[in-house]
Amino acid sequence: HTYRDLWAEAPELAAALARRLERDPAPGRDGRRWLGLCTRNRAEWLAGELAAVIRGYVVVPLSPDEPDERRRTIIAKCPLDAALCEPEAGERFTQTALVVALDARPSIRTSAQEIVSYRALVREPRGDVAPATRRSPGDLHTVLFTSGSTGVPKGAMRSYEKFNAVLQTYGAGQRARHLSFQPLSHLSERHSLPAEVMNGALVGLSSGG
Repeated sequence: HTYRDLWAEAPELAAALARRLERDPAPGRDGRRWLGLCTRNRAEWLAGELAAVIRGYVVVPLSPDEPDERRRTIIAKCPLDAALCEPEAGERFTQTALVVALDARPSIRTSAQEIVSYRALVREPRGDVAPATRRSPGDLHTVLFTSGSTGVPKGAMRSYEKFNAVLQTYGAGQRARHLSFQPLSHLSERHSLPAEVMNGALVGLSSGG
């Protein structure tokens, strides 16, 4: 991916999500939509987060290796409107109305759930999409969950303002090179990767091993 690739994909994904998630008012939760990101380290994670920022959705990062009990606890606290994940993780989001599957071709619709491929979404004709609701710096941007090693996972809520303030503390040398291998659901990589991107770094994304 080039930076141009990434920025071309994010608005297309945002528009496709809006067409599916914003047809009806969101019940409660201040009209916000919640997007779960559950992938290994890959560029589509960044596109998903940018799409969420464009539309003002709350981002909930999850690990693909999340134990079922922990995942159920997180989803109970953060009812997701959509989840972006690798195909093998899709079956873990049966309560989520929309699942965006990476590396999958077919689109599947059941009575309660739509499963569509990421590539299909970013290639859709954009069409008419209502402008996103303007968000203030104090609005909720993301919920970061603790490991749960000392009990039930706890979600730390971070506003746009607080999240961006932390990003400013991450330095990046010129020209920076970054190997992204820590899980993107962890606090450190959750901040260091976007900080590297903001500084124009060359990023290598580790698929594990």
